[in-house]
Amino acid sequence: MISATVQAQTRYELPVGKGVVIWKGGAIGNGHEGTIKIKSGYVVLNADMTVARGEFELDMNTIRAKDTEGPEDSNLDTHLKSEDFFSVAKYPSAYFTVLRSKSRGIAAQPDQLVVDGLLMVCGISNPVSVWTSVKQSGKMVNIKGEFTIERTRWGITYKAKTLFSSVKDDLIANEITIAYDLQLVLAAGPGAK
Repeated sequence: MISATVQAQTRYELPVGKGVVIWKGGAIGNGHEGTIKIKSGYVVLNADMTVARGEFELDMNTIRAKDTEGPEDSNLDTHLKSEDFFSVAKYPSAYFTVLRSKSRGIAAQPDQLVVDGLLMVCGISNPVSVWTSVKQSGKMVNIKGEFTIERTRWGITYKAKTLFSSVKDDLIANEITIAYDLQLVLAAGPGAK
């Protein structure tokens, strides 16, 4: 006879229009910061507050640089959407899919997790590990964290730094930092789907 303990799971969803990530990147020595809106997202939490699964869809049409002036669709915003960078006409969404998570094992910080997932950008998926804090308050959960990716792993190679680059080249940093601070609400209906 085989017995199994089923762990209680609860689903939390990102309210429509309430999610955004902050990105940092740009020319070496002259970086930029901006935003991308999250189209939809959810997580399913285990009873111990680890993340069982989840997915977030980023609307790449909303990528904006905060430090540009002028019309909403500035030259930099247009360039970021072009084939040099995110090819938004071809790939209008990016996705982060949670595969699993585990506690970081820090007794003083039980809400700190390592979340493993797949990040799909420009139609290319790569594994990433993200340090994330998950804090529950009533019917809400706050998920907060920051991580850095190497953009060339997703085929974004415009003016990328290589072994053969010289100091005088007009280079763009290969690293992009992504930060998020999201408030998700308890889903209606059954907790786990």
